[in-house]
Amino acid sequence: MLGEEYTQEKLDYFEKIISKRYEKNIPPGLKDRNKKKKRKFATLEFETSFGDAMFWLDIIEFVKEKKFSNVVIISDDKKSDWCTRSGTSESELLPELKVEFLKETGIPVIRKSSSLFIKDILSLSEDEQKGIEKEIDEIEKIKSEIEYQDTIIVRARKNGFKKVFIGENSWYSVRINEDRIPFLRYIAVYQTTPVKKITHYAEIKDIIISPEDSSKKKILFGCVKNFV
Repeated sequence: MLGEEYTQEKLDYFEKIISKRYEKNIPPGLKDRNKKKKRKFATLEFETSFGDAMFWLDIIEFVKEKKFSNVVIISDDKKSDWCTRSGTSESELLPELKVEFLKETGIPVIRKSSSLFIKDILSLSEDEQKGIEKEIDEIEKIKSEIEYQDTIIVRARKNGFKKVFIGENSWYSVRINEDRIPFLRYIAVYQTTPVKKITHYAEIKDIIISPEDSSKKKILFGCVKNFV
């Protein structure tokens, strides 16, 4: 979300527009339209298949009210309902999306990958650029959480690890298969770059509905221990 906080009425409005767009095969979001599942945030509810299209319409609506000369979308999404040359790091937005954006806002839009955007705004050495690209690849390859026997492994950046995992003895918005919950006893954390390994674990005390996303869980656990 870019502008004002969503209301259910606004989400319902978006869904009506997006349903008509999908009927006419208008991107983005076409790759997700077969997903038939509701997603909840507190009291709000919407179809998961509408996520990309809602993001796109929200950008257009937000930009209409601003005085920008150009708009850059920073994204590593390479699906063919967003980009040309699907699968390459520097794919461009589909021509029809560029045209729609220009017609609706009067402002041109381009897409850049995370690594290229960081390179453009910072003076980076070749090694630094490669390091950033490796970290982005790492994030894409490692899932947010992995269930392994009686343990769930979550991924954390430095700040989240210290503030939440260590500071609160909990972890938010975790995807867990319901049938696995009775068998989970431990949570372990994989710290991303520069650590890049599983460093700590704890015994799970409870698994509850996440206050941030009712389709996910919040894990509460006891004393955190180091892996030796």
